Amino acid sequence: MPDRPIDVPEQSFASVYDRRRLAAAGEMLPQMWDTLPEWPSVGGGRRVIVLGGGISGLCTAWSLRKAGFDPIILERNDRVGGRFYTLRNHFGDQYAELGVTRIADTHVLTLAYARHFGLEILEYPLDATQLYYVMGHRFLSTSRGKAHYPADFPLSPEERDIDAESLNLQLAAKAFSVIGDPRDTQWPPATVRKDFSGETFFRSLDRTGASHAAREICRAYEGTEIEMFSGLAWSANQRLDAKWFHTYAIAGGNDRLTTAFADDLGDRILKGAHVQRVISREDGVTVEFLRNGDPETIEGDFVVCALPHRILLEVAFDPPLSGPKHRAASEIPMFTVTRLNFQFSHRFWADEGIIGLLAACTTTPIERLWDLTSLQPGTSGILTAYVQDRNAAALDELPTAADRIEFGLKTMESFFPNARQYFQKGLSFSWHHQPYTRGGWPAYRPDQTDLIADLQRGEGRVVFAGDHTCLYTGWAQGALESAHFATAEVIAAARGSIEPTT
Repeated sequence: MPDRPIDVPEQSFASVYDRRRLAAAGEMLPQMWDTLPEWPSVGGGRRVIVLGGGISGLCTAWSLRKAGFDPIILERNDRVGGRFYTLRNHFGDQYAELGVTRIADTHVLTLAYARHFGLEILEYPLDATQLYYVMGHRFLSTSRGKAHYPADFPLSPEERDIDAESLNLQLAAKAFSVIGDPRDTQWPPATVRKDFSGETFFRSLDRTGASHAAREICRAYEGTEIEMFSGLAWSANQRLDAKWFHTYAIAGGNDRLTTAFADDLGDRILKGAHVQRVISREDGVTVEFLRNGDPETIEGDFVVCALPHRILLEVAFDPPLSGPKHRAASEIPMFTVTRLNFQFSHRFWADEGIIGLLAACTTTPIERLWDLTSLQPGTSGILTAYVQDRNAAALDELPTAADRIEFGLKTMESFFPNARQYFQKGLSFSWHHQPYTRGGWPAYRPDQTDLIADLQRGEGRVVFAGDHTCLYTGWAQGALESAHFATAEVIAAARGSIEPTT
């Protein structure tokens, strides 16, 4: 990061990377994605107000403190961590993940920070066996091994020779093989944007030559989000994770990572602080917020806004957000996501050899089932139905949580007929009902990748972070990448190598 002024080229093409953000990172660009940067100590005690105590806000504040700034976090909720949310004390000695569930081995920043804080990392079994219930057909498939397809399941002869997970991965690879490198700072090329124009990922599978049954396996494996998620954005995410082989979790619950950040930051976090207004001037910033119902203000040199993009619309900005940013925040939806958690006295699925995190992939209204206790001791177990989009919306039309659990259990009996026999208790949790997120993660629709750079772009003395500002949306890796870029922007502005935007 040089001290001399940086030439920031005009954004003359529809890249997903904001030119200014890339210029701020400078020679440290590879570290934004892959390592824990050695931040230069240039802050001089200048105050940076970070809005939001999810992992992007926590990591940004933590990094800025390393760089010599004086960060403070305003968090609306009574807890930190955002979508890192481990539920304890509800299912006895076992816990359930209501938010972040898994860490891919390709998500190097998430793993690096976990190791930095000395957290124990556990690996899910590689030879996992999963149940599939697709188009009314029930069969088992071993990860990267053998699938026992029913004789009348309408796959092609070539597809029948491949296990279900590998079949899904092959289809994804065919889709993303043509998109180029998403880490190219000028990505995506115009030809790629044109090829994927108007296409969801599910629709893009039509070009792979796969049978209808194979595409339904893909939908069962990935969830209904692929029916509406941008084919280009999804393929980019798949390309970034092309070498994903091992899957991890943090012992004791994944939110131990955000707790570690928070413990290190200590009293720099103000909980229950509901931001109302952000005023950006030439010489500083003012943030107005409510705390315990009382109005308060705080002054600073910069603001890092790490709020989910839909929450941006609930905050008054002076001067107002730019037209492109307001449009992006307004038009990109958040996924409707509900998790149904079922505790059973006996892990009956293991009786069929089903082990590992992903227990069942189905095209039923409860979609996929995750065994969140596969790395936990005890005879009881918890299966979580990961319900998305239209299925989650329909589920939430049921009047009570008990009704949702009963619906889920009854649906589960269609492919796990002995589920009710061992059922103990359940819990329903919907991310789209949480006022501090308004959904699970950004749901880029076809042709909305062009809006990502608008969400990244700083405005005045306000810099933006969060998984909505990157391709790794919905993952902690993306949130941490965004924290690195936001830190680099604040450092560049403090040095004067990039002037605050006007």
